[in-house]
Amino acid sequence: MEDVDFIRRLRRRGHLEHADVPVLTSARRWERDGWFRRTVDNALLVALFLAGYPPERLARHYRRGSAR
Repeated sequence: MEDVDFIRRLRRRGHLEHADVPVLTSARRWERDGWFRRTVDNALLVALFLAGYPPERLARHYRRGSAR
């Protein structure tokens, strides 16, 4: 969730700009889980993070999803 925390902190500092540069990432989890399950899982993790759940618990949930 460091990316979520980082963006939240940047937003408090001012306006974010869009960069027109390509970003490469792995689609492995999306392909394995499908768009609906992956979207719901990601939203749940972000909501729990924002609610103050410990990062260790979130990491266990995220890693547990890797075994599917």
